[in-house]
Amino acid sequence: MLLPRHAPGWFLAITNSLLGLIMIVSCTNDPEKVKELNKGKNLPKEWADDVTIHFSDSGLLRALITAPRLERYTDGRERYNLMPLGINARFFDSAGVEKSGIKAGYAVEFPDKRIVEARNNVQVVNETGDSLFTEYLVWNRNTRLISTEASVRIITHENEVIFGKNGMEADEKFTRWRIKHITESSLIIREGGQNP
Repeated sequence: MLLPRHAPGWFLAITNSLLGLIMIVSCTNDPEKVKELNKGKNLPKEWADDVTIHFSDSGLLRALITAPRLERYTDGRERYNLMPLGINARFFDSAGVEKSGIKAGYAVEFPDKRIVEARNNVQVVNETGDSLFTEYLVWNRNTRLISTEASVRIITHENEVIFGKNGMEADEKFTRWRIKHITESSLIIREGGQNP
């Protein structure tokens, strides 16, 4: 339909109103259709960016976890919190002194089981400077242990490098640890031939 060059104002107002009404009515979502589209997809119930999580025991801060993104899921069977962009966890003693830390590229927490699984470039450092490197690690908050069945590399504060397979187990502060199968051990000598 062609409009006259100088259409009356009332005609333009009615036309614009009708076009706006058509756009509004055509843009509504049928809730049943939305449910059908999302059927079978496990979508987060909540999500947040730049998150800090405090874990306490008897009122004392035991761990502090930061994550660039946190997604909370409840799929009917089990609740879990996904940190797809990684975590940085710090562990504290009863006096509030930081004793160890864990970094990973990905993590998932199962709050009902009190377990955190970390993956992708996992690094653990304790208060003396010992470092653990692996691709998968489980932190059991019930037993206060960290463990893995994956290969590990540990660099001690004395510059000893230890490789192991079939995993390891340690306390959550990574002060006492045991490698299940040591495959290689070597000492790094610093320049000048001295070692700490």
